[in-house]
Amino acid sequence: MRWPEAVDIKNICVMGGDDSLLDEFKKVASKPVSHIALQVITSEDFTRSAPDYAIIDYCHLLYVTDEYHGVFLKDPLLNFTGLLVVDEFVPKKHAVIRLVMHGNKLSFEISRGNAKKQKLYVSAKLLSLAKAVVE
Repeated sequence: MRWPEAVDIKNICVMGGDDSLLDEFKKVASKPVSHIALQVITSEDFTRSAPDYAIIDYCHLLYVTDEYHGVFLKDPLLNFTGLLVVDEFVPKKHAVIRLVMHGNKLSFEISRGNAKKQKLYVSAKLLSLAKAVVE
C-alpha cells in the first residue's frame, strides 16, 4: 500500500477491538523498522472531537470494529482521507480493506474503487493475497 504523500511515520489509529488485536498492532508498531505510530481512539475521544472529528486527521490507517462503527459511520468519513479498514460486521461502503473470517482463517477483501477515491495505490502483490477484490 502506498500513500500519495511521502511521510516517514504512518499513524495507525484503532477504534475498538479486543486486547489480542491491540497487542498485534502494538507488536508491529514497536518494531524499529516499521515507522508506525499507534493511537488507540476511544468512543469518548472520538465523540469529543465532533463536529470536525479532527482526531482522525493524522491517521493514515483507521481500523474500526463493529462496536464503534455506528458512532463512526454517521458522517466523519466525509473528512477521512486515509486507509479505512473494517471488520466483517461493519458495512463496507467506504472501506478499502475489510477483514473477514473464512473458517478459522483471517483473510481480507479489497475495494479498488475506494482505494482509488482515497488516492491510495494497492500493489499487485497485496491484491493477489486478497480473498476478494471489488471495483
